[in-house]
Amino acid sequence: MAVYMENLFIILFIFFLVSTIAVYKLPSQFLKNKTEPEIKQAKIGLIVLTIVFFILFGVSSDASKQNVTQNKQNTIQPSITSQNNPIQINEANKNNNLIEHEIIPDEIHGTTRRIIVIIPTDTTQEQVIALNDKLIDDYAKGLTHLSIEYFDDKAISTDYFQKLSKVEEKVADEMFRHYKAGYRLNKVTNYNQLQFNVNNDWIILKKY
Repeated sequence: MAVYMENLFIILFIFFLVSTIAVYKLPSQFLKNKTEPEIKQAKIGLIVLTIVFFILFGVSSDASKQNVTQNKQNTIQPSITSQNNPIQINEANKNNNLIEHEIIPDEIHGTTRRIIVIIPTDTTQEQVIALNDKLIDDYAKGLTHLSIEYFDDKAISTDYFQKLSKVEEKVADEMFRHYKAGYRLNKVTNYNQLQFNVNNDWIILKKY
């Protein structure tokens, strides 16, 4: 409706401008051979057109203001909804802000599953916790044993433990630096925790 009124306003404005120029600027061209009553009628018509023009101008302005106000309300509404549902929004942000990662095709045997995850080298402890929580939600259901191993080097992660047994201690230590974190779930022994590699030593990051 607002767009229609704005278009009508533009058309009337152009017509009004042309009519004004016609009557006041070029009388010899447009009022030639016209009688006094005809000239008077032309001027009355111009006055009426002027009144209609300003009325439509006001209506168009009101419609435009209402449209702007509605747009502002639509913009503000999501913020109000977010404040009323902080938990849902935080959970969504948590999932959307997970670090970039790659899950290598994992192994599953009955109720036992092993997952290898490749993460950036500079991944923080908080980011590992957030990602691990999400992976537990995705994969742990129905399992008695779950292993999630986090590496920052895909080549080293492949057959890591087999490679580790075949190299010297110095090389093994260098390889271990790329083993960033590890999660173990064992429902038989109630072992359920996440560890993080700090200077080639495990620290408990979170117990579940």
